[in-house]
Amino acid sequence: RKRRVAIEKADYTDEQMERYINDMNTARANYYNHYTNQKWGNSSTYHLCVHSDLVDVDGAVETILAYLKSVK
Repeated sequence: RKRRVAIEKADYTDEQMERYINDMNTARANYYNHYTNQKWGNSSTYHLCVHSDLVDVDGAVETILAYLKSVK
């Protein structure tokens, strides 16, 4: 998704891109808060969180698969 957005918005300045991302995140949060009566970003509403800055895609996949096997 990040690649697609980067290509679509290739002519954006860094400031414009940051504003676009923040606006999209705000819209997602508003949608989530409205339709779930929960608070966006509250980790107690998540089943699993993966800090993607700390693991690569393969590591994230391994973590997710291990979690799914443990909850079956």
